[in-house]
Amino acid sequence: MLLALETLAKALDIEVRYEKGDFLGGLCCVEGQNLIMVQKNEPPGRKIQTLARELGAFDLENVYVLPALRTLIETETAEGKRRTRSAAPPPAF
Repeated sequence: MLLALETLAKALDIEVRYEKGDFLGGLCCVEGQNLIMVQKNEPPGRKIQTLARELGAFDLENVYVLPALRTLIETETAEGKRRTRSAAPPPAF
């Protein structure tokens, strides 16, 4: 799965970079180039989650994606949105 996600990122002209550090990992844009930063020391499952979640931000309608990979991307994208909503502070009144 990890290799398939990396291949998809490359097809979309998105650089995937594995680095050591204290960060969650995710999508950023550096000098106009999309880049997904991934924690180098994370277990493979977390790397897959990060890549799948971030690739879900791109239009994949006209790109062939294996059905299992598409399902993974959709699931991780939805899960990431759910986590973001639950982590948001309550509205101030």
